[in-house]
Amino acid sequence: MRARRFLLVIFSIVLFFACRYAGKIEFTDDVISSMSDSTYKAVLADLGGTATETEIATYYVKNQRKYDK
Repeated sequence: MRARRFLLVIFSIVLFFACRYAGKIEFTDDVISSMSDSTYKAVLADLGGTATETEIATYYVKNQRKYDK
């Protein structure tokens, strides 16, 4: 009985983090796909050219007014 509860807790934790990861990936994909190519390149240049897509998406959302004129 204790082993079953332990496995349920472990499964729940893994499921929670898997859902968080999937949400992060979906957020990133949605933001990147909504950006124009020139905006993507401008954000990438502002971040130094070595940023991940997650960093690009997060930076763009925080500074969207700067890029959407």
